[in-house]
Amino acid sequence: MAGRDRSLILAVLYSTAACGPGDRSTSSTPAAAATCVAASETLRSNIERQLAQHEFGKRTRDVALTVSVLADSVQIWNGSSKPIRGREALAALNRDLFRTVRFDSINYALSDVRDCGAVILELGEARAYYTPLGQPSRVEHDRYLHTWEQRDGSWQLTLAVNQEMAPTSPASSAPGR
Repeated sequence: MAGRDRSLILAVLYSTAACGPGDRSTSSTPAAAATCVAASETLRSNIERQLAQHEFGKRTRDVALTVSVLADSVQIWNGSSKPIRGREALAALNRDLFRTVRFDSINYALSDVRDCGAVILELGEARAYYTPLGQPSRVEHDRYLHTWEQRDGSWQLTLAVNQEMAPTSPASSAPGR
């Protein structure tokens, strides 16, 4: 099994079995997680707002805003690379990234949002339009799985598993085209 497939499967198991760190008092067993239902429009809107805030932080190179939607213990899995763990590690990564890359936009398309009690599962696709300094613009197209938990009164991203899709030509997929 390829590393990317294994990472996605592990993320789904992590999310649905609620076997990771954190308080999952209303979703602490696989049986409880199996009771996930389609998220309400209000809950879906809350997640969309969090993603928009993250995207705005990337576009404006605001590290604090970019990581404000992340739980302290967040884990980010990108394909077969080593996971990035913790909000501070993501903040450091973004500080370095913002020195050499300009983000034009990130478009999120949520395909499914599930309410599992204490955990929200979100599946979707994202297209990041960005420009490395001194290089042509690029587009990165990912499919992803996110888990969100309510902490300190807001929904925070606790796990992101991203699987890159085939590269897309910037000219044919630019926003508004």
